Amino acid sequence: MPIVHGYDEANYVLVMEDLSDLRVLRTVLNEGGGCGAASTAIGVFVARLSFATSDFGLSSAERKALLAESVNPELCKITEDVVLSEPYLDHEHNHWHPDLDDIAAEFRADAELRTEVADLRHRFMSHAQALLHGDLHTGSVMIGIREDTEVLRVFDPEFSFVGPIGFDLGLYWGNLIAAESRARARGDLGDHGMQLESTWTAFESEFRRLWPRRVDTFFDDGYLDRFLTGVWQDSLGFAGAELIRRIIGFAHLTDLDTLPDATAARHALRIGRELILRRTTLNSPADIRALAERLAAVDATVGP
Repeated sequence: MPIVHGYDEANYVLVMEDLSDLRVLRTVLNEGGGCGAASTAIGVFVARLSFATSDFGLSSAERKALLAESVNPELCKITEDVVLSEPYLDHEHNHWHPDLDDIAAEFRADAELRTEVADLRHRFMSHAQALLHGDLHTGSVMIGIREDTEVLRVFDPEFSFVGPIGFDLGLYWGNLIAAESRARARGDLGDHGMQLESTWTAFESEFRRLWPRRVDTFFDDGYLDRFLTGVWQDSLGFAGAELIRRIIGFAHLTDLDTLPDATAARHALRIGRELILRRTTLNSPADIRALAERLAAVDATVGP
């Protein structure tokens, strides 16, 4: 997080680290650049934050105090609506490229998809696993070089609350997949397909490294495996929801909206739907890469 040098609550003055030498990750990716070590750093960041603020890192009393302190009903309601319900309804907030009329209507009429998104919405509302950033996408990450060292900062945490760990990972992954869809359409695909794997590998490794420090050892190693499987599945579902809402919902992405046609957006929508519906059967980052390649091959055959 950016370094906070001082805060005067009475006068509403916050003094924080100067980030003007860094660049927003989304901008870098849109211009054809790469993530560098950003995805690995995000995986470690989410693991440390979530472990430290979970039932594994805090006593029961500390957890209850954190839950009370971090209640954020107004901004959580925005997420519940804009991300996890409105895109699947006939709502005034929604808009999309005219070439996506058919798939937008298809998604609104898809009862199976709506039921699975309802499950994700309820998990967002009820699974108070750990403190989240709450809006962790490539527009909330800044990167750069200082003294020959790669630097990353995560900012804009106003949506922060205690919720499902997979939400933070999922939002970041959804935006990575959008960036990959853009790069594929532009013909400058680099290591985009490896970024999801880098994030998950770093997250899982760091969470496992912290596991021996858990405050309640009744949670055994077998439970850790089950817990991480749940986080993986949640992350895929929320990634899919993020992709869909960024294309046919209220707030869009420059990654896709600045392209000359909707081919990449359609590809990303198809991936989003599959991530939601198949989140319990897609078992590894390799499965996600295979899915993206398969859908890209179909797009190439069918055309826009």
